[in-house]
Amino acid sequence: MLLIKVTQKDIDFGRRANSLHCPISLAAKKRTPKNIHIYTNTDAICFYKSCKDRFLNSFHRKQSRRLPKIAQTFIYNFDRDKEVHPIQFEIKDLDTFNQEEKNE
Repeated sequence: MLLIKVTQKDIDFGRRANSLHCPISLAAKKRTPKNIHIYTNTDAICFYKSCKDRFLNSFHRKQSRRLPKIAQTFIYNFDRDKEVHPIQFEIKDLDTFNQEEKNE
């Protein structure tokens, strides 16, 4: 499991209605390799990695994880400029990305 801790700093630097700079995206970025990009929507967090195949064609590998209710409520309130507080929650780990990272 991957523990995501949204801090007050993540909240302060987060941008409303911006899936790449949501406080949850910022918090998750601290727990993943640098070449993994993250965005959130109202019910999921998506991780993707830009890659090139042996023919140098670019493509993305993507994994999504459903957000728990506490995170969904956080996003709803944050995007509507309501008061939010630091939270933490767990999501399923990114095993395949982590394995690929070790092999590169």
